Amino acid sequence: MTDRKWIITPAWDADTERHAIEVWTPKYQDFTPKQARQFAAALVEMAEIVDGIAGGTGGSSTDG
Repeated sequence: MTDRKWIITPAWDADTERHAIEVWTPKYQDFTPKQARQFAAALVEMAEIVDGIAGGTGGSSTDG
């Protein structure tokens, strides 16, 4: 069995017409402050990797 800490799903918020992410945690648990910091660090790390792959363009200015 795989132990997944988080499942991250791209989403579209129709109310604000912006891109968003949904985060699912095991058994729908809330993040502790430490887990929230770990999650934020993981997002920053992945964003930097994607930015590097994209050539440092930072993506589209209209991506929300």
